Amino acid sequence: MNKIKITSIKIENFKGIAKLNYTFEDDSTTIKGPNGSGKSTIKNAWEWCLCQTVDDCLPMLNNKEIPNLTTSVEICLKLNDNIDFKFTRQSIPKTTPRGRENKLVYKIDDIEIPKNIYVQKIAYILGAGAFENLPLLTDKDYFNTDTTKWKWTDRRKLLLRLSNAEDKCKDLLNNDSYDSIREYILKGFETSEIQSAIAKEKKELIKEQADNITRIQTKASELDELLSIDFDKIKKDLTIAKSKLTKLLKDPTSDSTKEISDNIYKLSKELDSLQAQDALTLKGLQTKMIEAYQQANDIYTMYAQINKNKIKCPHCEKEFVLGEKGEGNAEELEAAYESKKKEYAKIKSDIDNYKPNLKIKELTDMIASLKLDLENSKNEDARKSREDEIKAASNTVVSLEIELGKMTTLAKGKKQIDFWKEDNKDIADNLVQVEEKEMALQNYVKAQSKIISDSVNSMFGDDISWSLFGENYNGSIEQDCICLYNGKRYSSLSAGEKNKVNIEVTATLQKLFDVSLPMFVDNSEGCTLPVENVNSQLIWLVATKDETNIKATKITDLY
Repeated sequence: MNKIKITSIKIENFKGIAKLNYTFEDDSTTIKGPNGSGKSTIKNAWEWCLCQTVDDCLPMLNNKEIPNLTTSVEICLKLNDNIDFKFTRQSIPKTTPRGRENKLVYKIDDIEIPKNIYVQKIAYILGAGAFENLPLLTDKDYFNTDTTKWKWTDRRKLLLRLSNAEDKCKDLLNNDSYDSIREYILKGFETSEIQSAIAKEKKELIKEQADNITRIQTKASELDELLSIDFDKIKKDLTIAKSKLTKLLKDPTSDSTKEISDNIYKLSKELDSLQAQDALTLKGLQTKMIEAYQQANDIYTMYAQINKNKIKCPHCEKEFVLGEKGEGNAEELEAAYESKKKEYAKIKSDIDNYKPNLKIKELTDMIASLKLDLENSKNEDARKSREDEIKAASNTVVSLEIELGKMTTLAKGKKQIDFWKEDNKDIADNLVQVEEKEMALQNYVKAQSKIISDSVNSMFGDDISWSLFGENYNGSIEQDCICLYNGKRYSSLSAGEKNKVNIEVTATLQKLFDVSLPMFVDNSEGCTLPVENVNSQLIWLVATKDETNIKATKITDLY
């Protein structure tokens, strides 16, 4: 262990002190003086020389810097009682083209070196390992009270690192009960991060479960009205309505119009039959008349050949004369001719005076009347009535189809409800798994917290301990780092108790870093409790009105 002691300090123009030379006793030095005598300034000068942050290090008078004064702090240290070192830091005023500035000078054993080398050597000589660790090891108030530069999370991490507690917790993962969270931990997630992830997953599952219940209730309420519908009756009514509409659309006429058309068709067939019979009768008469004419003509030809007389054609009454004398009985031929002539005339008269069957006219009149009725049945009112009937039938079909469509809505609704119910079963299973992870994490954190707490607290004395975990009302564990003295929180301790705790905590940290460094105890007049297990050099700064051993030249005495 490196044991460092401060043997002397020399201060010039630092804050309110113009000049001070002080020699420290071996293990414990008490510096007494009234308030404002410069006791705390000695501590600040020590810190400034070690390149720790100190405000207003330059000489000040009435809150104004005194120009052209060199500020200097020189500290002599002894390492392990046999090696001496001297650290010097100065702020030297100088004038530059940009104006007045202060040049900072750093020396070790009067050898000037750059600041970065200076701080590295300080950390090395004092055994801090890194320059950033110096405040922890030299300022007793830094670890527990400096919340601006040193947060509780940093304090906690350092304690865990020094106690090697996290490595001790690795064996916990061999326990099968932590299978569900092992992967998170092996990936380096903090327990708080795992806890947040599990809580978020659980919250989302519970919300989804509640949303499904709301959906089921809402959908079931919507379907209540549909459950009372008689869909079988609607199907039958729809079949009838569609059939009626199809008939109306397919047959453009009404039933009465179709009946008239059928009657016209029947009468027309009968009329055609009668007219055909009349035509055959008339044609037969015409055939007979032609035969009578031909026979009369033949007889006359024979008669003309006998008498060469002029005779008239029985058909056209035109006279003509035959050239040669024929043979035969002229009287008989003439008589026969006249007879045929009369026969021809009678047939012709029958043809000219022929009258159709009276049934034909009757049928014709009936057909004409029916056609008129048919036209009347197809007037605008009839068409409009039919269109209204089609429209009404169409509306009925649409209305029934809409009602029947509710059956599909009902089926889909039931399917959705079944889906949400099934989904909630899966969610319930997932919730069980999440709660198992949550319980596993809580058990792990409790086991881990015990190992960590035991490891950290074993580094300190019986009266100092650390509350590194806090339990919430719901049983979850939160990380924390609260110093306890005999079970009392640091924030509730008296000034004397805080001083004792700070000294012993800093001394423990020095032991863990394997060093022993000087500690300045400011306001130590309130320290009534004994300090235990401290091997460091202690400089007690006591405010008093009577006894004084600090001899400093004040800035106010000279300026």
